[in-house]
Amino acid sequence: QKLTGLEKIMQATKLNHEQFAFVGDDLFDIPVLEAVGFSATVPHSVPEVKKVVHYITREQGGFGAVREVCDLIRKANFPE
Repeated sequence: QKLTGLEKIMQATKLNHEQFAFVGDDLFDIPVLEAVGFSATVPHSVPEVKKVVHYITREQGGFGAVREVCDLIRKANFPE
């Protein structure tokens, strides 16, 4: 039901799919990973997820992966 959740957030924020990023690591995440503008996963995710994402983090989940993705997005939008 994660895609339904994304749709609800989109309606509430008036943003479109391309304006969202999502990090997921399992089969249930694939519909959202394919729907958003930027998708990422961690090194230990299932192979099917790795095939559909834009980025695979260097850091493991729980050890800085989300920070890595946030920094990547920040640097892309506000280059130093």
